[in-house]
Amino acid sequence: MNGNEPATKADLQLLRVDLEQLRSETTHQHNDLVERIDDLKTELLSAFYAFAKIDQKRIAHVEGDNAALNSRIATIEERLLTVEQKLNLPPAA
Repeated sequence: MNGNEPATKADLQLLRVDLEQLRSETTHQHNDLVERIDDLKTELLSAFYAFAKIDQKRIAHVEGDNAALNSRIATIEERLLTVEQKLNLPPAA
């Protein structure tokens, strides 16, 4: 064949089969890609939630330390006020 002969019904049928196979392969590749994207989304969300959980624990720890520090400062301020009262000094602003 030199490419200039007219296509026969058999040629057209062969072309239809080839196109159907190509469409089937393309659909399969598309479905695989969609599945991989879904898997990646799941992995990313899992990683994000794990990070958020760890970060929440860290923040709670920092807030607990801050509350303890505030409590200690309040105790020191109370003691200082007691000393100032015993010495009859006006409290510092």
